Amino acid sequence: MNHYACAILFDGTRILLGKRAAHRRTYANRWDVIGGKVEAGETIPNALAREMSEEIGVTPTHSKLLTSLVDNSPEARGGATYHFYVVTGWTGGAPRMANDEHSKLAWFTIDDASGLPDLAIEQYRKLFRRVRFDWHSAGISRATPITATYRMTQNVRRFFRVQCGDGFKFDRPFMAWMQASVGKTMGKAADEWTRTRGSII
Repeated sequence: MNHYACAILFDGTRILLGKRAAHRRTYANRWDVIGGKVEAGETIPNALAREMSEEIGVTPTHSKLLTSLVDNSPEARGGATYHFYVVTGWTGGAPRMANDEHSKLAWFTIDDASGLPDLAIEQYRKLFRRVRFDWHSAGISRATPITATYRMTQNVRRFFRVQCGDGFKFDRPFMAWMQASVGKTMGKAADEWTRTRGSII
């Protein structure tokens, strides 16, 4: 059985999918995650980084294993195990097509991605709905959106201390502002704390 490293790039509200090119031998013209076969002697995380670089020109900096799925369909040609990582941080700029494996790339909300009629694998519909931003360990940038699942974690504290200085601290008004600011970015939150010095009301 072959093993595949699969990247679900997640920006906090949307996931990145690629439309497999018409010339692909398996799942042609279907929406798929980014990734490919783990080569002999290669670890799965190393394969993930290589595939992301080859296909979309970026390198993962924050990723976490979500699950592994077995595919015994005829198109899998002898069976395959897909190892899915949620990737929340990367370097190299915006993802872009770096080879001819896809005809297009697009960002989708979880609901829109789960509802696509031409997904490569049917299990994706349930899999995508398990993707959530991990406020404990995911890479946080100024562009990271504040989600409905936001949590005050040490990871969040580290982000604010880098942005606002060692004097940063949570207080009740700021925590209330965060809870009321779903959809705004963490950069906006840092700017608001700096502007008010934590006295947001």
